[in-house]
Amino acid sequence: MSREASLTTALRASSFALFFLGVFGAALHAAPQSGTTTPLRYARAKSPGAKLYNLADTKGVELLTVKTDGLLAVYSESAGFLEVEPAEGMQVWVSGKYLAPSETPGVFKVTGNGINMRPSPTSASENSYPLSRSLNKSDEVRVAGRAHPEKPISEDWVHVWAPAGTHAWCRRAEVADATGADVASLFTTAQKDARAAAKLWMEPVAASTTSASAPKVADSKPEKPAVQAPTTSADLAKANELYEKACASDSSDFSAAKSAFQKVVDAAPQSSAADSARIGLEKIALHEEIVRIRNDRASLEVDREKRLAQAEKDLREASLSSDPLWGRFQTRGWLEKEGDRWVVRWAGKLASEITCSSQRYDLSLFAGYQLGITGALVRGASSDGPARFDVRRIEVLDARGTEKH
Repeated sequence: MSREASLTTALRASSFALFFLGVFGAALHAAPQSGTTTPLRYARAKSPGAKLYNLADTKGVELLTVKTDGLLAVYSESAGFLEVEPAEGMQVWVSGKYLAPSETPGVFKVTGNGINMRPSPTSASENSYPLSRSLNKSDEVRVAGRAHPEKPISEDWVHVWAPAGTHAWCRRAEVADATGADVASLFTTAQKDARAAAKLWMEPVAASTTSASAPKVADSKPEKPAVQAPTTSADLAKANELYEKACASDSSDFSAAKSAFQKVVDAAPQSSAADSARIGLEKIALHEEIVRIRNDRASLEVDREKRLAQAEKDLREASLSSDPLWGRFQTRGWLEKEGDRWVVRWAGKLASEITCSSQRYDLSLFAGYQLGITGALVRGASSDGPARFDVRRIEVLDARGTEKH
């Protein structure tokens, strides 16, 4: 079995269950699409950007990374994900058998109802689950490109700009709420600007059409077929070399190979070299998906270790309550500023609140330190809050500082 076939098989086996869980979750959370055309609120992408997926799951296919501070309209929220529409627009794939050129250059008409918009140019892969919104005969779409321009439209996949009102999903943690009375108008303006700046793909004029309208010349020689530029083959060989080098390294950095393959596609989109380069890009996408799956697992492990370490630390501190030295102090623990008050935490819990009416101590100098405190009881613990002490004496028990609980 070839390396590419082994890679594809391994990926499908490792993500099969995760994908169907994602699809099931998307069926619950993403359909129907919010049911309203009015946003609940607006948000901006945090640095380094917000990734948009076709499902409410990071195992979905990434449609777009909204740049830092980019505006999004928010329509619903579910399980840590937001249903959003980006002001800059996003591109999706539609089967060409349901599209036909319109009278407007760069715009196609939809010829059927309930036509899916997909994140990848295929309907046969579990990695191309469609967006919740579909297209109908009354819709027109702006064309951004085609997967195989040399084929008839009916046999190709067409890359289009999703119509306004098409939603995707992003992680809540990757955006921040946008404020201001003019945020809605800013979103509308950004949408219009992005639409005006978008470059549309034009269907090439058939050779028979141009030759029919051109005057015939008796002695004209037939045109020679276009020859692929020599540099294209050399560029493809270089891209393959970079790909093999990335496969052999431990860094899993395919950025150089990806740029090299894309350069071949851009230079001669209809050439055989471009077809080979597209296959290279598909293989890189599979590599990157494997890395994402592994990183997600590693992240969960790191989080688990942190929570375990914190729990063990809290247990050690709680066990110190039986220390004979404990009774020397009215309260003991780590000093933190909470709003306008100073509080003491012990074993992860709020132990007391302290003040210093004598101003003998500048409490800010002891922030983050473990202290033993002697003082007068101002208020006992109750439903209104923890016990409050007026500090008379402070003893520093641990000056190394502590992490926030």
